[in-house]
Amino acid sequence: MYMSLTILAADQPEDVRSKSRLIRLSNHKNLLPRTKAVIFAAIGLVGLASMVMGAATGGFPWLGYVIVTLLVIWLLDASWKNFAITRQDPLLRCTQAPEQYQFIDAVITDHDIRAVGSGSQSYEVIEATIVYQNSGEEEEMVETFDKSIWNFNRGQYPIPAQVVIDRRNTAQACLVSISKSAIDAMPEGKKRDAGGYAIWFFLAVFFLLLSLFFLAVSLMRLWERFSLRV
Repeated sequence: MYMSLTILAADQPEDVRSKSRLIRLSNHKNLLPRTKAVIFAAIGLVGLASMVMGAATGGFPWLGYVIVTLLVIWLLDASWKNFAITRQDPLLRCTQAPEQYQFIDAVITDHDIRAVGSGSQSYEVIEATIVYQNSGEEEEMVETFDKSIWNFNRGQYPIPAQVVIDRRNTAQACLVSISKSAIDAMPEGKKRDAGGYAIWFFLAVFFLLLSLFFLAVSLMRLWERFSLRV
């Protein structure tokens, strides 16, 4: 999900296709699944460390081992799935094998509001409809945006844009730019720069480091217990 429009503003082909820009776009777009991957891994390691500490102190019930083991497996699986999302991103793959990808002119033709999640955790996002021509046929894709940054109205459509697609699998497509003039015309408060969002990822990484420290301490305690027995 894109949480900034200014990061997408580009008109010149050399700017749109810049490798460093594509990497920056990929990092921005995949910030949420990457952060989830780190948080799930960190919680899983905390669970693993608690079992090791329990074995070191002898105060952990056998049923607890079963429950925590299942929880750790689920968390690490969720972490891997979120990490896999970032590895499959067309933006990232395009920088690794550019010959397999093609940049195509497109237009944003419409948008809808969609609710994500449920209950108190629910929030709304914008799903923009993007149309482009590929091999003489019209194709359509949807890109997701943070609702708070979207200030385009239906009277402004179509808005020029560009997408990058996998030549072998055209279903693998991703928005790479929106007309800079269209974004420049938006109110300043709605543009929102891309900076600042990474703080949550760095906090998640800090939590992961703490969990690794906890696991290391637990392993040391377990080693001490068994070494004393020997």
